[in-house]
Amino acid sequence: MSGRWKIRFLDAMSVGPLPPKAKGSASRFFQCPAPGTRLTAEFGDAGGRLGIYNEMGRCIRVLAGRSHRFDDVIVVPDVNGVLAIEGPELKGGPMTTWSLRIENSTALS
Repeated sequence: MSGRWKIRFLDAMSVGPLPPKAKGSASRFFQCPAPGTRLTAEFGDAGGRLGIYNEMGRCIRVLAGRSHRFDDVIVVPDVNGVLAIEGPELKGGPMTTWSLRIENSTALS
């Protein structure tokens, strides 16, 4: 894409926490919420993917993902990593609208 870019290099695990409600139209990364947290995820017409990445940048778990519009409730598993909202083809950058909402934070037993 042509134009001006701002690029920041950060430690993969230093991303900010997921706010109670988040939405956007580009890929984003957040700290993975506590295990047992219920998330409501909505993705626009082209779909998207919600995954967890480790500190090496490898996807270790796909929580939800489709190539068409969907909404789903996801329970965060007991894994450490970074929560990634991305396009359905594992691509970062622009995508159709998405939203995430934290429903609760009940720990797994």
